[in-house]
Amino acid sequence: MKVRELFSYCGLLIAAFMYAFIVFDVIVNPMNPDFAISAKVLAPIMLFMIGVLALGVYICKKIKYKKVLVLLGFCALIFFQAITINQLAVRYDVESWDMGVVFNAAQYYVANDTFDMGKYDYFLWFPNNSPLYNIFIFLFKIFAVLGITNVQLALNIFNAGLLLASAWFIEKTVQVFAGKEYTGTGIMMCVALCPFSLYAVLAYTDTFSMIFLSAALYFYVCAVKNKGNRYINLIMFSLLVAFGASMKVSVLVLAIAALIDIMLKSENIRQTTVSFVLVATISFGGFTGFKYAHEHSPFLPKYDYNLTIPYTHWVMMGLNGLGGYCDDDYQLITLKQPDVASRQKANIEEIKNRISNKGPVGMVYHIINKLSYIYSDGTFTACYKLDRSAVSASPLHAYVIYLGAKFYYLGYFSLSLFMAMLSMIAAGIFKSIRKRDTSAVMPAISLVGVTIFLLLWEARARYILNFLPLFILMAVFGIKQLFYYNKNQ
Repeated sequence: MKVRELFSYCGLLIAAFMYAFIVFDVIVNPMNPDFAISAKVLAPIMLFMIGVLALGVYICKKIKYKKVLVLLGFCALIFFQAITINQLAVRYDVESWDMGVVFNAAQYYVANDTFDMGKYDYFLWFPNNSPLYNIFIFLFKIFAVLGITNVQLALNIFNAGLLLASAWFIEKTVQVFAGKEYTGTGIMMCVALCPFSLYAVLAYTDTFSMIFLSAALYFYVCAVKNKGNRYINLIMFSLLVAFGASMKVSVLVLAIAALIDIMLKSENIRQTTVSFVLVATISFGGFTGFKYAHEHSPFLPKYDYNLTIPYTHWVMMGLNGLGGYCDDDYQLITLKQPDVASRQKANIEEIKNRISNKGPVGMVYHIINKLSYIYSDGTFTACYKLDRSAVSASPLHAYVIYLGAKFYYLGYFSLSLFMAMLSMIAAGIFKSIRKRDTSAVMPAISLVGVTIFLLLWEARARYILNFLPLFILMAVFGIKQLFYYNKNQ
């Protein structure tokens, strides 16, 4: 066995064991603070969902008119999105969440042609939202030129369009990666996963970055499958990763995984070197350039970076409780300090204290609980967001918000479906190792990477939402490995 193959198998094994453990962890140790999960209910539904997924892929493979199947899938997704927009819209202008601040700041600029200085501290502390702010201004100006006055409705429709575009790239990626006979399986899973519908009215960095991640994944798969020019595909991949990462830095995980994959798989030194340099330079250089351009756009004031919030703040929050957002950490530790240097010092001191207080055993339990917290919500916190500032009461709220009397239907459906996908991913990777198939190293390492990132960072289920294209691709890969593997493919 070659050394490169050995490292490939190690990467795959880590992914397989990690997701097998996560499924077990969620079932026996659920940590969703808003939904009481019973293992006796979740486990059998999850097993049923595994059968449904396998049957769905079987039907997609057997149907002759596959383009019609894809069209029906997109029609179903549009139908569900239309219901969401009509029945479950939330008010974007309410500043109880980040979306409200960004939305209001963009509207203020378009109306007054100047930055709202009341938002200066927010964008200084959270420059990661400057790309969305700039994009919103661009969109709102277009809406104004077109005479559109209902900005919220227009934004929801645009956001739904982004989700549809992501679904299209997912469908095409599955076709290239798994084979044309799997046409329809990608869109089938998009329809089944409720975020592709429910997030239509939650226009934020999660959905706006997903389109770049899904498109980047498509071009990378085209590169490794020799569909089109390899280097052009890698350039497109890298540019899309760079821009997506300017909105969600976790998207850079794709570039890191791609660099590892290139080193492990390229057959000659020239191809390896050129591919590696292209991806590394464009992805990381582009990310730096896009980030700088967003933060220094003409729509924002000049920042005093001496007053910013250091990255250690989010690492510190990730060590508190289940690792989610903590307002006390934000207000009483970080912002209590006057400048970035003192904030950095206070954050690092608190990080050391929390690790010391937990001790080795406590840190192990923290990681176990945090993993469950991240993966214990099959709606990816959509149902929490939909309960915030709803435009109007709807009969559907009983089914789609945590406090709804009948939420358990959607809660168990969405979580069991996601756990079924993770189970198929883990089992499929184990099977691929046995068959000496290393084709899925890049997406597998990407999923490991984002999970490790969130274990170190502030975390919640919403932060893996934009990685759904990878989960879907790997779920189809798992089903193919388990039931339809052909070593000549």
